[in-house]
Amino acid sequence: MSQRSHSSNLLLILILVITFPVWLLIGGVLVGVIAGILGVLMGVFGALLGGFFALLALPFKFLFGGWGIHDGGILHFRDNTLTIIAIVILVALVVRRQRSAS
Repeated sequence: MSQRSHSSNLLLILILVITFPVWLLIGGVLVGVIAGILGVLMGVFGALLGGFFALLALPFKFLFGGWGIHDGGILHFRDNTLTIIAIVILVALVVRRQRSAS
């Protein structure tokens, strides 16, 4: 009986030694998948946080003329002209709606 347990222990050790690279590969793949999923979650959270703060800063950018070197382009006017035009249109729409309601 002791001969059989000795040979099965030897076989078990031999299987573990031979298949060690496979176990190492499986462990590495699991670590990589977990790190990738965490990276995706952090990226999505960062994108949502950046979008939230961009939306929060957007009214101030329009009201106070923006900031940075990327201001400009087709709709860039001097002295907040675009903001003034937008406010005038908004006030006209509100006044028109109040007049039509009464």
